[in-house]
Amino acid sequence: MIQDYIFEQWTPEKNCWWLVRDYYFKYKETSIPEYYEGLPTHFEKVRQIKKGLESDWIENINKEESCLVAMGRTETIVHVGIWLPCEKKILHLNEGINCRVETYSQIKKLFPVIKFYKYARANH
Repeated sequence: MIQDYIFEQWTPEKNCWWLVRDYYFKYKETSIPEYYEGLPTHFEKVRQIKKGLESDWIENINKEESCLVAMGRTETIVHVGIWLPCEKKILHLNEGINCRVETYSQIKKLFPVIKFYKYARANH
């Protein structure tokens, strides 16, 4: 599963939200909304993802397998990935960098705010 994404190249179409949506569709048989289709700026996209998190996801303090990891330098979420509990690592696709797996502590250095979410909207 993870190896399907490692070294996937970031593009405007294949970004961190694409990774979450694709992973959920392939491995959890769940369709996650785009939230920001057609929005031109990164700021507008992030704002829409935040609205989506508030309406369709619930915070998951248990850090269940494959839950969404929301990251930010402040309370504003700017990046997302997938939690891999067996390894205590995060699968993510960051702009300008290929898809990778990093430890929680590595991510925490870049993004001091890290929250975990479980998809709550049944749609499959």
